[in-house]
Amino acid sequence: MIFYNIGDGYSSGCCTGNLYTISQDDPKYFGAKDVEHPENKPGSFIANLADMYKARPITVGRHNLTLEVMLDNLERYESEIAGHNDQITAFIGIPDLYTFHSENEEQFKSLFGVDTDYSTFVGKHLLLNGTDNLGELTPAELSTYQMMCEKRKTVDVAKKIEYLEMFIQRISNITHKVIVYRTTHLESLDLNLPNNVTFLNESIVEILSKQHQPHRRGYFDKEAYKTLQRSFLKLL
Repeated sequence: MIFYNIGDGYSSGCCTGNLYTISQDDPKYFGAKDVEHPENKPGSFIANLADMYKARPITVGRHNLTLEVMLDNLERYESEIAGHNDQITAFIGIPDLYTFHSENEEQFKSLFGVDTDYSTFVGKHLLLNGTDNLGELTPAELSTYQMMCEKRKTVDVAKKIEYLEMFIQRISNITHKVIVYRTTHLESLDLNLPNNVTFLNESIVEILSKQHQPHRRGYFDKEAYKTLQRSFLKLL
């Protein structure tokens, strides 16, 4: 049995083992681009559930994973899942949907309604929550970024939900069961889902925040994640 873990850092166990948010930040794993650090993966609540069920966890989630990046990697996920003969349960954590990505500067102008220079942000997956790693910005670029963060709710979430439903549908087609939940997307969602998909329409960040303080870099520790067992055991 395999538990296939797709989601952001709250799904992948980010910072439970060390302070590295992704492997490539650690000199030992230089070149391991955009994947969760191996020392953090065991701290994931999904890894903990896998131990209980004697399943093998496969973690493809990582820090700041957006829906757009998930969609970009969908074919890779499908290929990896199809390469296993085991019964697979997929876990899909829904990140904040108020993110934005475009290769076209005119789309920035159309969405945010301000005619300014967006070239620095074209082609980047923007969280628009003030934590994007954009390097050193000029005062003008910083002003533009702050404006976009303030207007993040203009992002078309309805269209994002359509893409999310398509993503879940395709993963459900090749797995035994899919468990979907919210991580950093805090608003309730009304999703049209296949029969083999169970949806916990709660944010695990909000669940954890009721009883625990963040441990490192806004993430929780391994012991805090273990408390999610009660919410997820009933879904398996």
